[in-house]
Amino acid sequence: MWTDGNGFFYQGDCRVGDREATAQEISAWETPTQAQIIAAFTAAIQKRLDDFAQTRRYTNGDSLSKYANLTDAQIAGLPDEADRIIVRRYRMECQYLLLKIAQTWAVSERLMAAVQAGNRPMPTSIADIEADLPALGWPS
Repeated sequence: MWTDGNGFFYQGDCRVGDREATAQEISAWETPTQAQIIAAFTAAIQKRLDDFAQTRRYTNGDSLSKYANLTDAQIAGLPDEADRIIVRRYRMECQYLLLKIAQTWAVSERLMAAVQAGNRPMPTSIADIEADLPALGWPS
């Protein structure tokens, strides 16, 4: 592994002015920072939530508020009863999922606080915290 000495690492042919990276430099480069780990976990948790939302054809968790906040008066104004039934179901599903999203982020915040306090080791993969996260399943 080669480096330019300024944090850029690469493999292959050494370029003029570069040098072989030391074991310490490689280790520091390969070991993610806490901020990188948090960013990776945030993305993985968001993907988990979005994947669940997509099981009911919602684009992602962010798309739910357009249905969750519909009022009874708005729904009653729809001309067709079949549409009103479907829209009420959308509203119920979105409210449920918004609750699961909030619960998931609350749990993840609590887990991070435990890591930062030294009461829990820093997880290395989403599998390390999957059992701690709220179960995602649609109510019957």
